[in-house]
Amino acid sequence: MDAREQRQVDPTLGQISELFEQIKAKRINQENLQAFLRNPDLYLKSDVPVPINAANLVPGDLEVIQEVEPSKFEIWRLEAVPFFGQDKDTNAEEEITTEVLRQRAIKLKANLGLADAQYILGHQAGIPNEFRKHYFVFLGAHLRVPENGLVVAFLYWHHSRWFLGFRPAGDSWTRNGRLLRIKPVKSTNKVRP
Repeated sequence: MDAREQRQVDPTLGQISELFEQIKAKRINQENLQAFLRNPDLYLKSDVPVPINAANLVPGDLEVIQEVEPSKFEIWRLEAVPFFGQDKDTNAEEEITTEVLRQRAIKLKANLGLADAQYILGHQAGIPNEFRKHYFVFLGAHLRVPENGLVVAFLYWHHSRWFLGFRPAGDSWTRNGRLLRIKPVKSTNKVRP
């Protein structure tokens, strides 16, 4: 038995279900699946970017109704901003609607869009590990899926990588979620990597 066979683990029912959901949502195509099967270790390491084009992860039936201008930033400039606790009125909240959260995102200058989410997903090796305990909502894009109505894009960590997901805009958001804001660049003589 070689080293690869010794560390092989049968997939769980949940992993198989997730695979079929990804295929059904057209986030995985035949080429991506074959590449994964040839070299699964490349996809399972969290310290390398996902070797597929993030644009391929967006379902084909997604309609972008409105989108903010894509931001220009480096991953290290991202800052996680809590939905709640910004003032005494929001500290006691347990859930928030999408519309209220959208207004809050604009106020907090944390209103990133789908193009930003795709950029982040494509460069996920640079996302800080401490972000893994949260999901990140992207309210700068107004999206519609014909059978589901309005949806909101979000990134979430699952097992060993980040995924782009979509939730109905009518859903509430909980304390575990965050917005992403781009930290301003301070003028210094230091050069960041």
